[in-house]
Amino acid sequence: MKKVLIMFLLISGSISLSACNNKTETPEDDTIELIQDNHFKNGFVISPADNEPQPDNRYPLDYDLTYGTPDGQIAWLLGQAGNRFGLADDYALLGKEIEYVDNNYIIEDTSKQLIVNPDTGEITFVLNTSKEYLKPREAKEAWPHLLIQQGLAQNVSVNEVESITLNMDIIMNSMERHMTDEEYNASLHTAQFLMYIVVRSNAAQDAGEFMWFGIPFYDARYPLMEENGMIDAGTAGNTGKFIYQMPQIDFMPNGMQVGVLNEINIDLVPYFARALMLAKQEGALLNTVLDDLYLTNMNIGYEIPGTYDVSITLKDFSLEAKLKP
Repeated sequence: MKKVLIMFLLISGSISLSACNNKTETPEDDTIELIQDNHFKNGFVISPADNEPQPDNRYPLDYDLTYGTPDGQIAWLLGQAGNRFGLADDYALLGKEIEYVDNNYIIEDTSKQLIVNPDTGEITFVLNTSKEYLKPREAKEAWPHLLIQQGLAQNVSVNEVESITLNMDIIMNSMERHMTDEEYNASLHTAQFLMYIVVRSNAAQDAGEFMWFGIPFYDARYPLMEENGMIDAGTAGNTGKFIYQMPQIDFMPNGMQVGVLNEINIDLVPYFARALMLAKQEGALLNTVLDDLYLTNMNIGYEIPGTYDVSITLKDFSLEAKLKP
């Protein structure tokens, strides 16, 4: 069993949410916030749920969901691959209004919630796969995702930065497994909360190649996740690209525990060299050197190939690049 179970929404170089600037412009303070709309003020483009059996009210198209007082274009695409129920269904088809409680906008369907406070930037992801699965997941079956993704504000290159710092506060509010010991199979079932950055190569001989650079926050099978890398291959829907996983102990030494706040602050730049070294060992990005790498897209959220109900909150979410003088 590989340590990471992944089925991504493939992000191509031409994705409509990609950053529009390929060349970095240096601001006066030499720093760039790479996450667009990191307070989630402008809403989400919600992609449709796609699993079966299909409920009668499934909305089959992308849906622009906004709330409050947006001040710009939507930056975030919300993916629901492997879900039966969709977050846009009642809003798009029935005209349901988003609930507003205690400064939070609550977007919900039968199995999940997205709870957003655009004033503080706090966002809670709730995914109850006990409502999604009709029975414990079996091999080769799809699993529910709840991921938000975007093209970064600018496509920064590793060779032009001193640091790229990930900051956030993250807490698991609740986690419950809804499988008996007899039903549970560690090779099939887990709950994960992950972040991935798409790191591409500028090398002419590796044109179009990229790797998934992973920051693992939670996997129900492990107290801490070790550094590793592998090719995303073997099942339908995988990308065939290299996947790197940072060592969790370096930024989250106690792992994720219910009710315990984790304050994350880590420079990702030193890990790009390690990721590239492991990629080459797997036969990927063979013509690429460190200075060829640049960042374009990211996603964060759940993949839950088991019957779990999970709630996680994050705030102060930032990915800040400090440019070389």
